[in-house]
Amino acid sequence: MALRAALPVLLATLALAACMACGGGGEKGEPLTLEQFFQRWDALDQQFETQSTALDPQFQALNDQNGVEAAPGLLSELTDAVEEYVDGLDGLHAPEEALGVQDEAVRTGREVVTLYRDRLDRADRVQTFDELIALFSDAELNDAFAAFDESCAAAVTFAAEHSIDIDLTCA
Repeated sequence: MALRAALPVLLATLALAACMACGGGGEKGEPLTLEQFFQRWDALDQQFETQSTALDPQFQALNDQNGVEAAPGLLSELTDAVEEYVDGLDGLHAPEEALGVQDEAVRTGREVVTLYRDRLDRADRVQTFDELIALFSDAELNDAFAAFDESCAAAVTFAAEHSIDIDLTCA
């Protein structure tokens, strides 16, 4: 009975210890150190890579017969993964010197998500797999992806200038 009464206090203590062990940087806490920030960004990137790589075989199996039906669901999953990545990055409490690279990556990542969601909304109107490919291969979307990639490259360069080694792929 005493253990049951103490359980909430024990769980709260463990949660506090876990937050302290992760190095702070919570929503209302102190900003992360530059190294912690980039380690967490790198972890988000690795998680995204795992999610997107898991979809690769399904994307490879798309063809003229199944593409119009199957591709929108896969593209929606990929868009969700990008959005989760960007939301995670936006949720990091960056140190002041990294705010610029964080803001640019979040801005360009959100643009990719917005454009993908727009195309997903229009995907039910296409008749052929070629039309679907064209819908998701236009210059506007390609430019958004390029900007997102460039923001990640800028973050890698920024980290390297501060002797932090990361390898971001972002999109």
